[in-house]
Amino acid sequence: MARYWCDERNISMLFMVALKRRGYILFLGKPPEFLLTYSRSDLLSAGAKLEHVFLQGRGFVDIAAYNDELEVFVAGVAITRLIPLSISKGVASESLRLLLSVPNDAQSSFRVLRERGFKFKSMNTAKLYKSVVVCRALARTRDFFKKARQVVLTVILSPTALRDRYVVMEAENLLKRLTSYLSDNELKGSDLHYSIYAFRPSEVSAHSPKSVVLEHLAGEEVIGRGEEVATEGTVDPGAIGCRHCPYLRICAPL
Repeated sequence: MARYWCDERNISMLFMVALKRRGYILFLGKPPEFLLTYSRSDLLSAGAKLEHVFLQGRGFVDIAAYNDELEVFVAGVAITRLIPLSISKGVASESLRLLLSVPNDAQSSFRVLRERGFKFKSMNTAKLYKSVVVCRALARTRDFFKKARQVVLTVILSPTALRDRYVVMEAENLLKRLTSYLSDNELKGSDLHYSIYAFRPSEVSAHSPKSVVLEHLAGEEVIGRGEEVATEGTVDPGAIGCRHCPYLRICAPL
């Protein structure tokens, strides 16, 4: 299956390149429950010069970076397909408690939540809650981030979110609940925030973007809006696939 420039892998890489430009140190792999979904070669080929490497592994977290000067730690996920979901505050809190107690495994979390009556149609929707894994790891490895002035949970949505405010509102609603719950529990006393971004193609050639601009949609501004990132050297040009993408006209007027 062709990978589009705006799939989760490529979006994460583009965002990490933007973070690197702003002085953030990128982290590849963390202690056991704090893992990235990319190999070292993936990130290096994307232009990310890693200054600090922990144990390599795979898991829920797509993005992890720290800015020593700003004392800000950023951790997050990329979500390209989000099915809007409306749930009560009680169900949301229960699902968070469950995710904090189940093994760090996507299928296990998904299965346990469904058994408890938490209904969702997409693993990508569940990804919003996978940020809990980030926080659980942070809570267990406080020495690692104790000097961080802020911890920011970040979600990068697909370009279609730029025109679908309902999806953005849904993501923001879930992240508000998540940060509120964790501030009162696992990360009590921490300055915890959330942020939501999406990339918009700014220069398109042969039905594929040559560069993209980062748009801030909601929450804390980890990176200022309007940050431009070239896809060359970051995204595999042989796997962009935009000429077959039904959303290109939505995300980039031609």
